Amino acid sequence: MTFAKGFSCEEGWSKLGINCFKVFTFYGSYGAENFANSKDAKSRCEALGANLASLHSSFENQFVQELVRKSYAQCQKDNVPWCCDSYTYDGYWIGMSLTRASNGTILSAKWSDGTNTHYGNPLKFADRTPWYTPEHRPKQDNTESNCVFILLTNSGIGWADYDCAMAKIGGYVCKKKAKRAAALQEIF
Repeated sequence: MTFAKGFSCEEGWSKLGINCFKVFTFYGSYGAENFANSKDAKSRCEALGANLASLHSSFENQFVQELVRKSYAQCQKDNVPWCCDSYTYDGYWIGMSLTRASNGTILSAKWSDGTNTHYGNPLKFADRTPWYTPEHRPKQDNTESNCVFILLTNSGIGWADYDCAMAKIGGYVCKKKAKRAAALQEIF
């Protein structure tokens, strides 16, 4: 009997189905030069043959959130100063960007890899509109484009958005297709 081996990911990447994910953090050496805005994070993923992660289901989102939790827990275990400094440091860029009207209404959402945006997991605040907090309301005089990140808070984990140029986010998540094993193996 002959069968094809399944899909695999490079070392350090985590496989879910036919995709590989990897969380990158900026705590390797403390300093502002190591942080990346969304555009820089996207470029870093592309240099690895990946994109900033697009998440298309609750299952995929939960998988990535667990990777983010583990990464953040390691940061805290290593006693990195910025891990608890600010809520934005607790965020990890993903590949969604939003365009908002001046009243805060989302006009469009898109993934950087070009896939459809049919799923979202906005951080839920009882007294706030999803996707932004009162401190970060969209400008009132024009439209604004924001980028989305996974945010860990004391009350949970979800997605939030911020200015795409913001560089003090804790990390980013890359996603690429898993490699299909080319070799066939014989079983006797």
